[in-house]
Amino acid sequence: MRENEGTLHGAPAGNTATGWLKIIAFVFMVIDHVGRELCGNQHDMRVLGRIALPIYAWCLIVGFHYTRDVKKYALRLLLVAAVSQPFYVFALRQPWTSPNICMTLLLGFCAMWGIRERKFGSEIWAPVAAVCLATALHAEGGWKAVLFILLLYASRERRGA
Repeated sequence: MRENEGTLHGAPAGNTATGWLKIIAFVFMVIDHVGRELCGNQHDMRVLGRIALPIYAWCLIVGFHYTRDVKKYALRLLLVAAVSQPFYVFALRQPWTSPNICMTLLLGFCAMWGIRERKFGSEIWAPVAAVCLATALHAEGGWKAVLFILLLYASRERRGA
């Protein structure tokens, strides 16, 4: 356990091997997008696709816990968000001003970072700012996705949660 970890920052309970989880989440995300764009918004495929966000959120929380460099992790998330934005815009016919789910994950990541660091009241303002930004930017998943990430982060030590 790292020096700054106490009971509030303990290891996530449950599966922390995220390699296969990321592949599974990607498959469900593709099912969702195919159901939306190629199958006329097919309801069953869209419902199946909704499994992707909780899996990606868990992988984000595990990655946040185990990363050695939070700033580099955040920069990688920002890079993935920027690189994937044109695909999101063109493939799903979204406006350029609407950030994709990677930006939503980055906002959730920054909120968790603020909660963990507790600098200048960041445990309060970072989550609030992340939720407000997700809303103002009309990010994919919006405030609900950021709030879900934060709730999952809060329950990360409880295997049943």
